[in-house]
Amino acid sequence: MPASEYNSAFEFLFNFRKNAERQEFYFRHFGNALTLAATFMKPSLRDTLFVTAIILVFASFLFFGTNRDDQIRLLEFATFATGVLYLVILFSKETKRKKLTWSIVLLSAAITLFLVRPFLIKSSYRIFISKNSQLLSETNKILTSTNKEIFIATDNTHRSTLGLDDFSTGDSLIIENFLRESGVNLIKKDGEKVFYRTTGIADESRGIYYLSSLSAQQKYYARIQSSWYY
Repeated sequence: MPASEYNSAFEFLFNFRKNAERQEFYFRHFGNALTLAATFMKPSLRDTLFVTAIILVFASFLFFGTNRDDQIRLLEFATFATGVLYLVILFSKETKRKKLTWSIVLLSAAITLFLVRPFLIKSSYRIFISKNSQLLSETNKILTSTNKEIFIATDNTHRSTLGLDDFSTGDSLIIENFLRESGVNLIKKDGEKVFYRTTGIADESRGIYYLSSLSAQQKYYARIQSSWYY
């Protein structure tokens, strides 16, 4: 679809036409709250840090699908910093109007985050898919060419990979290169479903699923784009 047919930057950047207007409204809602705060008062260093901490909470979800540990650490730090700075503002000698304004900003941020969190998570996976599109395409072609169940795992150093015995030398090299370059540490194929673990371990795994267009399992997952789900 030509860029001229998109109605907003969100649709053009994220190919999110169906919900683009809704997502754009949520971010504009939060932006209006920040504009309100800047209009009624001159932000101090503390106020700037408060807004920065809120933005970092949002930004942390862009790492959701690729680096679980960093995402959690950033989210915890930003949430803690936001809470501490808000309490400092609340118990400071600032005017009631300023305290109320920042309370509105914080409430708006919380509502906006609740509404756009799925969008940010999908964006994190879209970034991963876009960055590794060629490698994913090559690996998918190999995995979907067989009806066998597949389980491929590698250690954190990618020096040892299990589950490649049934593949030719050439295919094994392609898969190993994909694992090394993308950071994926587990691939599991079961029927029409291929799972790539992008971060985490065991029950705390996060990753993407490749499902064929005819797969009946699509209804159990959230669509990212094309045949990719999470």
